[in-house]
Amino acid sequence: MRMEKRWGILIISMFVLGVCLGGGIFAVEKAVEKKKIVQDEEIFVDVLDEKTFQNVYVVEKTNTEGVPLAATMETQELTQVEIVPVEILGEMHASNEEELYFNDYQIADLTAFIEALAQFTNLQKVEMCHTNLSNEEMAGLRDLFPDTKFVWVVNVAGFQVRTDAVAFSTMFTGYGWGPETQADFDALRYCTDLEALDIGHHSITDLSFMKDLKKLKILIIAINKLEDISVLADMTELTYLELFLNKITDLTPLENLVNLEHLNLCHNKTLGDIEPILHYPNLQRLWISYCNLTNDEIERIRAAYPNAQLEFEVYESVQAGWRSTEVYPRMRNVFNTNTMDEMFLPKVTPGVANIE
Repeated sequence: MRMEKRWGILIISMFVLGVCLGGGIFAVEKAVEKKKIVQDEEIFVDVLDEKTFQNVYVVEKTNTEGVPLAATMETQELTQVEIVPVEILGEMHASNEEELYFNDYQIADLTAFIEALAQFTNLQKVEMCHTNLSNEEMAGLRDLFPDTKFVWVVNVAGFQVRTDAVAFSTMFTGYGWGPETQADFDALRYCTDLEALDIGHHSITDLSFMKDLKKLKILIIAINKLEDISVLADMTELTYLELFLNKITDLTPLENLVNLEHLNLCHNKTLGDIEPILHYPNLQRLWISYCNLTNDEIERIRAAYPNAQLEFEVYESVQAGWRSTEVYPRMRNVFNTNTMDEMFLPKVTPGVANIE
């Protein structure tokens, strides 16, 4: 009798649920299974009814061995974030979509576009390469939706660079050298995913466009016209840094770059106090020739790095093997493949004791 009563309740429950969902006795027949989680002695199967955009959960009772007990199966709808259709740029999308792609689209009404984006509950990425929006407008979208990654293409010295690029070089990736100036590189400020950047051999005087590039591990800014490098102070993931042939007079911004392993400062005539560069726990190579160092300063450097390769006299900044070790080809590969090499990953967390 008890079993018959339970089956009667089950049949009525399933009928009511089917009517409510507009899909017959089992509204989940056309649903797509998304995940299954075993919790205590119940299995929760999260499914999405593609027609009604509703979350429906099948709760399946099991015994202690996890074997389903068919006689106790019941179906119920649980209250979750509602999934609804959203119309955006003339297309219909589900409000729980995580990625949207609008490459080559024309955005006629930016306000309406923003209002539509706000209806998505779990949006992780929006790709909008080659649209009619300006860099400033795209950056505004990024600020409005800080939990969503916006990707677009910027013009850097005449070349197209995605804002989610991992590596960019004006040499290694075929961009070539040229008479580019400061303004040609300002758009790099939007490429905050960069981990490797080579903009050497140009006429850059101001690095302020790099202030948000905190993920950099490789940075080549040699042969420019730099005096102020204060923007580098927060780039604590840097492991490889080329600064040769500039006009640097203050090394203080390099003091906290505790992950530096390869540093080239050649031909900066008046570096000032060298104390900021004497405390790198993993330094392997330091090229610091033609910097007007005193004998005392040279000895202090030798004492600080007895196991590192040190060069104080080479005239050419890349002589004496700077580019002949395995470091150089692996770095080139980073730029050619847009993929970071584990060789250049940081090994030290600033402010935390480095325990071997």
